[in-house]
Amino acid sequence: LLADLSAAKRKFADSLNEFKFRCIGDAETDDEICIAKSLQEFATVLRNLEDERMRMVRS
Repeated sequence: LLADLSAAKRKFADSLNEFKFRCIGDAETDDEICIAKSLQEFATVLRNLEDERMRMVRS
């Protein structure tokens, strides 16, 4: 169960990191770029948190 939860959290972080807006036209707006970068940062935080949680569980 713990491994499944960890895998699900990591998959969610990967999805956030790979998030792309569907936009009309060729260019993303500044807001879309900012939101995408924020999601990537949040994904990194989730991954780091999960790494540390698993490290604590194994200790």
